[in-house]
Amino acid sequence: MRVEHSSSEGFSIVELIVTLTVATIAVVIILSMHATAGRLTDRSTDLLAANEIAFAKLQEIENKPFSSIESGPVDTPKETNFDSQVPTSLPSPRIGRTYVSSPTPTLKYVLVRVKYGQGVGEKVVEYGTYIQEGGLGR
Repeated sequence: MRVEHSSSEGFSIVELIVTLTVATIAVVIILSMHATAGRLTDRSTDLLAANEIAFAKLQEIENKPFSSIESGPVDTPKETNFDSQVPTSLPSPRIGRTYVSSPTPTLKYVLVRVKYGQGVGEKVVEYGTYIQEGGLGR
């Protein structure tokens, strides 16, 4: 009885190179997905911050007495700047504006806009509402 030894014990250099190549591609894909998830998290955090400041500004105006809300005509609404209240965590330039117009003497339209970033990364968050004298229509 003779014992034969196979010459194919272990891995060949070709098998090793293929395995390393596949492993490298998998690691690159996983790292790329991780970086993309980080960017998406940052964008979501920025959008949440912009939404919070815009909604808070809208509520601030809604909580004022109707007669104390300054407004302009529909074609040239009263513009107020609140850039300094926009979180500095947002990408520059950071712009915060409110626009209030009076379509009728008993109705005011409020638009709050927060804009941040520039170019293709520019984002705009807007909230608008009508406020009627006596609190109706809010």
